[in-house]
Amino acid sequence: SVTVGRVAYLLGLKGPAVAVDTACSSSLVSIHLACQSLRMRERDLALAGGVSLSLRPETQLALAKWGMLSPHGRCYSFDSRANG
Repeated sequence: SVTVGRVAYLLGLKGPAVAVDTACSSSLVSIHLACQSLRMRERDLALAGGVSLSLRPETQLALAKWGMLSPHGRCYSFDSRANG
């Protein structure tokens, strides 16, 4: 959450700055929380996003072994070529 707070500060954003870690669904959960805040009129604007970093080689190898990564190195989200 330190990174989230720093980015918010550098962009001059006010209000909650929240880091969400729910494994593969973090981006979706972040967007859901932003939309929920807007629907409940807690905020006029919301910024949500996500990043996936896998810095440990053993994690990458395990994800590849379990078929969770594309063998082509790209996931092609929302595309007919999607795999992994």
